[in-house]
Amino acid sequence: MSLIKSQEAYSSISIDEPFRNFDRILSSAKIHSEKTLNFISYAISARKFYTLLIEVIVESQMQLDIVKRQVY
Repeated sequence: MSLIKSQEAYSSISIDEPFRNFDRILSSAKIHSEKTLNFISYAISARKFYTLLIEVIVESQMQLDIVKRQVY
């Protein structure tokens, strides 16, 4: 009796069912990894921008110091 019930229960389970969940998790992970990569890309771009900005500020300060020395 229990063997028949277990066979019925087993046959009612779709083989694709676990994979549907896995596919959903995988696509969710893919979306999160794309967002993470985008964030990392933005962070790298921001760092490059701020590094360039600091270089411009330092260069401007050096030029200003040179002009001050020439004036005084």
